[in-house]
Amino acid sequence: MINKFSEHLSDNNGLTLVELLISIALLGVVVALASTMLVQSLNVIEPSMRRMSAGQLTELAKSELATYLRTATIPVDETEDTWTFTGYHPSTDEADLIHFEIIKDNGSVRVIAKDGEEEIENRTVVNYVEDLEINNVNNGFKIYVRVVDSDGNVAHKRATVRSRNLIDE
Repeated sequence: MINKFSEHLSDNNGLTLVELLISIALLGVVVALASTMLVQSLNVIEPSMRRMSAGQLTELAKSELATYLRTATIPVDETEDTWTFTGYHPSTDEADLIHFEIIKDNGSVRVIAKDGEEEIENRTVVNYVEDLEINNVNNGFKIYVRVVDSDGNVAHKRATVRSRNLIDE
C-alpha cells in the first residue's frame, strides 16, 4: 500500500481536473463558513459599541467641562441653559482672566471664551446632551450631564469639580 502511494507521488503527472475541482470546492466551503462567522461577530460588536457611545459622550462632556470649571475664579452665574464665569484659559498668559460661557443649545454644549471683546474660543464640546446642570458648591462645582445618543441609549454622570482658583468667602 505504501509502495503504491510513493509510486503515485513520484509520478510527475500533476493534478487531475477532478482533484483540482474538489480542492477548490472545499476551499469555497471553508471560506463561506469563515465569512459567515466573521459577519455574525461584527453584528454583535456594533450594537455594543452604540451602547457604549452614550457613556463615552457623557464622560467626554464631564471631563471637558471640568477642565474649564477648574480654572474658575468666581462662582458660576446661571441663567437658563447658560453658565458664565471668569477664569484662566490655557492658551493665554496665566495673569489674564477670561470670561467663559457654557451654553446648552439644541442638544449640544458649547464653550465660548472671550478676552474682553476678542473671542478666543468658540467650540462645541459634545452633542446629544439632554440635560446639563452646573451648581456652585463649597470651593467648586457639581456637574450633572445626561446624554441620549442617536440610537436612544441614555447615560448620565455626576461629578464634583474643585476649582484651583476659587476664594472661600
